[in-house]
Amino acid sequence: MNDRSQKTTLAQKVLDLLQAKTGQKARDIATQLGLDRSEINSLLYGSLKGKVIQDKSYRWWLKGAAEVERREPERPQKLDTPLARLCRYYLDCLNHDDQGGVSVFASSQFDLDYVELQMLPLVADAPDEIFTDEPVRKLLNKTKRDRSRLTLVLGYPVRLTKVRGRRGWEGFKVEPVLLFPYQDDPVDRYATPTLTGELPQINSKAIRSLTTADSASIVEEIVQLAEELGLANAENELPDLDEIIPRLRAVRPEWDWKDQPDPYNLVQYPRLSDTKEPGIYNRAVLLAAERSPYTKGLETELATLQTVPEPANSLFAAFSWA
Repeated sequence: MNDRSQKTTLAQKVLDLLQAKTGQKARDIATQLGLDRSEINSLLYGSLKGKVIQDKSYRWWLKGAAEVERREPERPQKLDTPLARLCRYYLDCLNHDDQGGVSVFASSQFDLDYVELQMLPLVADAPDEIFTDEPVRKLLNKTKRDRSRLTLVLGYPVRLTKVRGRRGWEGFKVEPVLLFPYQDDPVDRYATPTLTGELPQINSKAIRSLTTADSASIVEEIVQLAEELGLANAENELPDLDEIIPRLRAVRPEWDWKDQPDPYNLVQYPRLSDTKEPGIYNRAVLLAAERSPYTKGLETELATLQTVPEPANSLFAAFSWA
């Protein structure tokens, strides 16, 4: 049996499993078929596209299934209450404050604020192994020396953005699409930092570069993307990276993807510092970032609060807002 016939047979098996039991995750299907989840995701987002649909909990259904229609609630409407108006005000403040975000120069005559990684710690068997590399240790020491201002962040995939200075200078900046924060050991300041295990943050700098939205719409774009990726509710089960990335590619096909994103097989060459074409690359970087921890997830939370009805005796009812 040739490869095409094998894929056709496997695709039918996946459809049969979803026919027998709807609402399954890719990992459940892979387990039943004794295959790697990446193979199943490749089918679901590839040859089976148009025959299956995925809900916000990353469960797959046959397209047109009545169950998924009932499971997917309508998007809550923004209310015109004092609380909703207050939330919109703070969102606007965040927008004018540029929402933080991470953006560093791709090349420099001085030390860089990022290091390209050969493997992605999120899917590696030994995630701490990256700290054995001298460039990573150097970047880590830099953040430790200025720990009140700098923090260590993992970024993937990476958008390379072309920038122009006022005096005609041209260059590139490294702007990861998703950010995964590290945390220090509160007891041992010399211990190796670890990933927090929290939902990834959407990098506002990358979104600003990737969209044609005006300044006032950047926050709404971030909130919408978080909802589409199933990241808007921190109480939900944390989706796996190899589920988030294919969906990101599927919901934003118009972005300038240069590589097929594959967290298990990062592209190594040419280096980002030598690349001269803007776009999203299958690279992972470790960065020394200045993003404030106080705004983490705040955009999504404020957007959600705009849909919450207020009781008649709410404190906010005592105020009127223009």
